[in-house]
Amino acid sequence: MGGGDVASQPQQQQSNGLDSEERQSPLAWMTENLHVQYGLQKQLLAHQARGVDLEIFEKTKVQSITTAPSTDSKEGDESKKAQGADISDWPILRLDNGRQLQTRLLVGADGVNSPVRTFAKIESLGWDYSQFGLVATLKVDFDRATAPGQGKGIAWQRFLPTGPVAMLPLNNGLASLVWSTTPKIAQDLKKLPPRDFCALVNAAFTASPAELEYLYSNIGPDGQPRVDFEKEIEWRASVQELEQQSGPRSRAGDEKPPRVIDVQENTRAPFPLRMRNSNSYVEERVVLVGDAAHTVHPLAGQGLNQGLADVECLARVVEQSLLSGSDIGNIHSLMPYSSERFLPNLAMLGTVDKLSKLYNTDFGPIVWARSLGLTAVDNMEPIKTEIMRFAMGLEEPLSTRS
Repeated sequence: MGGGDVASQPQQQQSNGLDSEERQSPLAWMTENLHVQYGLQKQLLAHQARGVDLEIFEKTKVQSITTAPSTDSKEGDESKKAQGADISDWPILRLDNGRQLQTRLLVGADGVNSPVRTFAKIESLGWDYSQFGLVATLKVDFDRATAPGQGKGIAWQRFLPTGPVAMLPLNNGLASLVWSTTPKIAQDLKKLPPRDFCALVNAAFTASPAELEYLYSNIGPDGQPRVDFEKEIEWRASVQELEQQSGPRSRAGDEKPPRVIDVQENTRAPFPLRMRNSNSYVEERVVLVGDAAHTVHPLAGQGLNQGLADVECLARVVEQSLLSGSDIGNIHSLMPYSSERFLPNLAMLGTVDKLSKLYNTDFGPIVWARSLGLTAVDNMEPIKTEIMRFAMGLEEPLSTRS
């Protein structure tokens, strides 16, 4: 695929390199954050109903994290010393409701600017990309997709010189947008009126980079377009259609994604893109998961997958410590988690970083070489299957296996 090609990704797996059960299963699932939170809340409430001692804090912030015991804690706070146990090294969280919590194990799942990582004095190395990611929830007309019967099961991605743009299908005629681009364009896209924003999203999957540059340049400082985007795009699309009719017959890869017809209010949000990996995922009584431990470019959609794999691994490690009677907060008890997750995460970060650099260029020889390479990989079933299994989370990359 060249810098202006569109990549479509069907959800249904059809590769002959996978076993029969894997071929019949979806290649990927798209789950909205609201549903993830709802599922988590249901599990918490179910545990509470079974008598598990769980306390949920809502609308509460952590003001500070220390190890020094506070002298003004309320009577009965969890920061009191346990009978006969030395808990002087247990982290203490001071909340904005006046309470203090002292814990045997503090899990940092608090994002890329993790206060828990800062408290543990764990360095995080990497770099910022000169890009922002813009996310939004779109209303899409799947019935007008150019791939009949497949519009609802296909994720679309196009690699542009300014960064990739991807549209991922959800339920109820909705789709999730992740558009990586320059900081200025991302801010301009956020301010555009919904009608013009949707027109530009549609153009991002079909128009040439030069045409897109023209449209970007006609977004005013106030976020209002200086030209009628819909008319400009429709005219260019009609010219493109005439050229295709007079040229060679269209290929399957020339299919266009379904048309975006609206954007949900208050869902557009830009954020800086960066690559980070912590020097360590564990310290005494502290463990990092997800973006607190590592941050990856969104072009491959692997950030959440990495975080979920972290949590699954940590749960197994903590369970094993409890069953063996070990201290779950001791760094030696936590090392199996770090050993299992550090290298796979590092391999993923490195792979995605190289892909980002490879696709963020329109230099002719590189565009030609990457297109040739991807065509070759597409024709090499064992290699393609290995890549797909890795992306599906079915196995580790070859580079991390012993």
